Amino acid sequence: MFNLKFNVINGPQFNRALSGFADAVSDIRPYADDIINGGIRPNIAEQYASRGAAGEHGAWEELTPDYLEAKLKKWGEMQIEIASSRTYNSLMQDTDDTVKQVTQKAIQFGTSVPYAIFQQTGFATRLGTGKGKPKPDGKAYVAPRRLFDWTVPQQDSIMKAFQRSLMASLTRLGYKILGRGVSPGEARHAGYAAMMAGG
Repeated sequence: MFNLKFNVINGPQFNRALSGFADAVSDIRPYADDIINGGIRPNIAEQYASRGAAGEHGAWEELTPDYLEAKLKKWGEMQIEIASSRTYNSLMQDTDDTVKQVTQKAIQFGTSVPYAIFQQTGFATRLGTGKGKPKPDGKAYVAPRRLFDWTVPQQDSIMKAFQRSLMASLTRLGYKILGRGVSPGEARHAGYAAMMAGG
């Protein structure tokens, strides 16, 4: 049994068990780029494009009129949640702010942009700044605009990105062992047997 698990700050947790061909996997590193580029990044792009509506928690709360006006004055017509593009770019491609660390058993992916965490979690602010909406406790709060907010179908898409990568890897290994005169299914099974044997 193989487990693919992501710990998401202020978002739905992700822990999926896979059996079958995935039993042969003891090192996630060969599949990490496919998981990130084929699974995680498309979901983040969808989250931005839908302004949160595609995610588990639904559409992002509108900014206050004062805060929206200030953002528009600074950034123009650029989508407010993207603004300078620094966080967006760090998640959608590899930049100096991208966090992408892969070990045999783990993938750490995200951004080191200092203010990005507040987009994921929301934050308290002072009344009168125009940023947050007043709450009954007399404080103002800017609601989260989660970028990592995976629904079950989005989690499925991440698993499928991993499975596609694994199947392709097993098939290539099987062809290397048996030659090209076999079917893809035969190649996959040969690749699986080799991986289970430590080949």
